[in-house]
Amino acid sequence: MLSLLYVRLSSGMQIEIDPTEWPEIGDAQWTSQREGGVVQAHVVVRRHSDGRVFLYIDANPGEGPLVQGDLLPSGAAEVEEAISRFGELHALPNWVVARLIQSVQG
Repeated sequence: MLSLLYVRLSSGMQIEIDPTEWPEIGDAQWTSQREGGVVQAHVVVRRHSDGRVFLYIDANPGEGPLVQGDLLPSGAAEVEEAISRFGELHALPNWVVARLIQSVQG
């Protein structure tokens, strides 16, 4: 069994996600050089059976993991737009945003 994910939403609220109830529908990983060292990041998009979409970034800058995300309501037709906004908010590379959008489109 996968362990629960604890994610802080952009609103500041912390939520608990059971990955078995939220199958992964897209992801992208990359490594970048930042002040203080190398950052390994992983962005994941998950969809619940009720249609809600959850996307989050898990980055480890060397001081412990940082997990932040956003939860979209069921029926949100603008998943691609939400991924683009999330990418801007978290300064994701353009290729990461494009890969996420492509992966959720199938």
